[in-house]
Amino acid sequence: MKTAIYLFLLILFGCTPTSVSPGMTFLQSLNQYRQGVAQLEDKPERWPDRQAMGESLKTQYAYTIGPSAEFAQLVGLDFKRRELVIALSERSLKPERAAEIKEELAKIAKSTVGLLGPIRAQIVNAEVRGQQGPQRIEAIAAIGLLTLGLEAFSLDRSPNLSTTVSDRYIVTNNGPFSTVETPEGRIYRCAAILFGEGTASIKCE
Repeated sequence: MKTAIYLFLLILFGCTPTSVSPGMTFLQSLNQYRQGVAQLEDKPERWPDRQAMGESLKTQYAYTIGPSAEFAQLVGLDFKRRELVIALSERSLKPERAAEIKEELAKIAKSTVGLLGPIRAQIVNAEVRGQQGPQRIEAIAAIGLLTLGLEAFSLDRSPNLSTTVSDRYIVTNNGPFSTVETPEGRIYRCAAILFGEGTASIKCE
């Protein structure tokens, strides 16, 4: 099935070779992580599995983007937040403990926001290294889409539809495809391309 989709996209966007995108590759891992831990949220006893998924995500980030103390801390906070939310849902929880948990969650949310800036800079550097000059729009699209994915992951909310990259380009996630609007108003339509072994890229026209 993936091969058929890849061939379709090659026909749609042309046969120019497309390089692997660090940002798009890691976005696949991030989405899989979110889906995996969400399936275990009603099973408090499965915390070792949730923790193992977080460790795997850290490894994927180091491999695709680069080693990052900030991202490791972000994943640690996400694990702690999820465990606190699970504890908060227990019917036997005392009001005093519930208040303490809510206070801890607020502190985690504040700490999380402070980590997003350095992580976004790491993503930009990795993507610029991975995409060559003629694929500048592809790099911008990948940076924007991963930024949206990370914000949704770290802040535990539905993803925003658009973000601004380099204070000039507007990247919008439309689901099956995304768009990049340049400062001149030109709009590129982009689609993800999935390769083997979990790698991915993006092509814009």
